[in-house]
Amino acid sequence: MNREIVDLKEQFTHTFFQVRQVISLFHAGVNTQMKQYGVSAAEVSLMKMVKENTADASDNITSQDIQNWLCISKGAVSKMLSALEQKDYLKREVSQQNRRSVIITLTPAGVGIVGELEGIVDEMLIGLIGQMGRENAEQFINSANQFAAATRSILEMR
Repeated sequence: MNREIVDLKEQFTHTFFQVRQVISLFHAGVNTQMKQYGVSAAEVSLMKMVKENTADASDNITSQDIQNWLCISKGAVSKMLSALEQKDYLKREVSQQNRRSVIITLTPAGVGIVGELEGIVDEMLIGLIGQMGRENAEQFINSANQFAAATRSILEMR
């Protein structure tokens, strides 16, 4: 194997571990601040997604949309929805227009908690973008998306 490819492969491997560590640190930092409210960063992201949902809208965010955006399983979405429902932050109701559809909306308590907590995540992300610079942040997003697509493609071939 070409020496350049061997070196690149080793750098790739090291970078995987760095990214995993940084993501863990980010989630730990955010979740520590959110723990006092009894929610996780993922739960806040879910609530931010559905905060504009209404009983009569035709373009509501669905559990499938949540699954795709957060890159989690259907079961994980269901578990998060149930946990947030138990905390009285959201409710699920059968749609009057389509009985096979469930509408997810925030309760007044959910609206309040999202209002308080979305600023914490936003502040951290804006700080990251500021540290990296806009161009590097955009490059990172593009590279991460290409990496995710390439990984899925390689794994689907196996």
